[in-house]
Amino acid sequence: MSKQLVFPFNPIIWPAVPHDETGESNLGFATDDSTQRYTVGTRAMSWDGSVLRYAKWGSANTSYQNGIWSNTTSAGVGFESVNGASAVGDRTVNVADASTTLNQYAGGYLILFHATGDGSVYTVIGNTVSAGGIVILTLDRPLAAAVTTSDNLELYESPFADIRSGNSGNTKAFWGIPMALMTSGNYGWIKTWGAIFIAPQSTVGGQGLAAGYFRHDGSIDVRGNISAATVSDQYAGFRMIGSAAGDGPLFMLQVAI
Repeated sequence: MSKQLVFPFNPIIWPAVPHDETGESNLGFATDDSTQRYTVGTRAMSWDGSVLRYAKWGSANTSYQNGIWSNTTSAGVGFESVNGASAVGDRTVNVADASTTLNQYAGGYLILFHATGDGSVYTVIGNTVSAGGIVILTLDRPLAAAVTTSDNLELYESPFADIRSGNSGNTKAFWGIPMALMTSGNYGWIKTWGAIFIAPQSTVGGQGLAAGYFRHDGSIDVRGNISAATVSDQYAGFRMIGSAAGDGPLFMLQVAI
């Protein structure tokens, strides 16, 4: 089990040093890479302030102009009792699960529901392989309160561990636009904040219609067309310049900073 994340995870920024403007360092952001180089979910920032997240693709995507979504729709370990006590200040928690692989939950999240208080969320740094039906999680910070078998938990993989494109069924969370055409099983970057082009429906960017909302297929539409079947109420961002009926539009994506 890793007590620190196996891959680099610190925020990647645009520091005041000479820059690799060709994008060759670490293969740049426009990569379709079979080798994992960072923890999924790692945040990066480009020189213009755009924000990106590192992800693993669960299926191929063949378009730059449609939003992509996380296929993670439920907890990997559903609501259950904590399997053993952990003291205040500890950074490990025991979970009952028979099929977890090594560091499967790195970059994911643990919700602890204390019997005597509210729930709290921790980021998972690493986990052991299931042994005797038990998995040991290492957390990103010490426990603020003692954990006992009277407490409960839910365990989630990183939302960036299985990114997909196409029809989301209007039940998935969209994260942004891919920076490359991706192969299933490979690793790359998603832009989650910044200037993009995203496929618009016909009225996006019209008078009084600056905001865009994700449709089931990753395109965007206006708020007035929200429906359970096709247009979600997940806000995508706003039109910067132009409209679907004219130029662009150049769109300001605002999913995650």
